[in-house]
Amino acid sequence: MVQKRKPLFSLWDPDHLAKHAWDVLSLLFIFYQMIFVPYRLAFKTKNESSWSIFENVQDCFFIADILLNFNMGDYKKGLKVMDRKKANFIYLKTWFVLDFLSSFPYDWIFSGRMEVGSFGSTTKIIQLARILKIAKFLRVLKLLRVLKLKNLLYKFEEFFFNETVS
Repeated sequence: MVQKRKPLFSLWDPDHLAKHAWDVLSLLFIFYQMIFVPYRLAFKTKNESSWSIFENVQDCFFIADILLNFNMGDYKKGLKVMDRKKANFIYLKTWFVLDFLSSFPYDWIFSGRMEVGSFGSTTKIIQLARILKIAKFLRVLKLLRVLKLKNLLYKFEEFFFNETVS
């Protein structure tokens, strides 16, 4: 008789109060980025050091959110799925690509510390300018998180109305 090994860590319940608190914080960060990412791109403003730290914390938060989602149960057709493989498959099929593209720390990678004088030719400067334009576009990908708003707002509505009714 072969026994199944019990997993070292079980999945977290998607209905847990801590998950709802995490989603509220996520919602606040998304609202912040909906306003300030387009503003900074349109007016080419730089972050002040305190806001830069706050935005780096947000980037870390959304990276952690991806890891959290791989350890979180999920719903499929209204039924709670607490099997790790099935829940991860659901996440990979639905939100993972969006989360990855919008959470990838493009700013950290493309915020080069190279000075223009360190390049030997004008061609390299032009290439750097093109890379920086791509980096600006990639920052816009952070706004893809807005697509999750509908889902998050639905969860909150369901949570609060179910709590008040029962």
